[in-house]
Amino acid sequence: MNEFIFRLVVIGLRDISVADYLCNVLTSRFMGSGCVYEFLDEVPRDYYDIRRRQYRADLLINFYAEFRDSENEIIVAVVNEDGYVPGLNFVFGLADPISRVASVYLKRLYKLPNLVDETFIHRLRKEVIHEIGHVFGLGHCRDPRCVMSFSNSIFEVDYKTDLFCSKCLDALSKRGVVVNQ
Repeated sequence: MNEFIFRLVVIGLRDISVADYLCNVLTSRFMGSGCVYEFLDEVPRDYYDIRRRQYRADLLINFYAEFRDSENEIIVAVVNEDGYVPGLNFVFGLADPISRVASVYLKRLYKLPNLVDETFIHRLRKEVIHEIGHVFGLGHCRDPRCVMSFSNSIFEVDYKTDLFCSKCLDALSKRGVVVNQ
């Protein structure tokens, strides 16, 4: 049975309903888990690339890891900014299974600038679950409907579901992660 706590660090979006929603999604999807959240006003500017007007998602992983209070915590940073890693124009999210940190960058998930609507919420749910899959050691899936499929565009995010395919579910089960689909 899962024995971990998701610690949501919501940055630049002070919307308690979104934080409550994500905690509900995570605790209902990953059985036996708990969830807490906190808000930060902004991402440290040290990680901002002024030329690209984006944050370095790979460098921020270490920053987010500092929020961990215990070994059984998984940090989930929900960042109201645009992120990238070298070699890619942008990322919807990034995760590191070693530090047990997942991050999701919101700017490209909005239907219109900063509009929290049903489309945004569906996209956010998919991307958070996707990044948690990476924290648990899953790679990208070839099944385009699986939540673990790689998304290179918002259209691919919209096409995939928020569910793990049978192969990904099996891999999670072998890692001792109990998932409720």
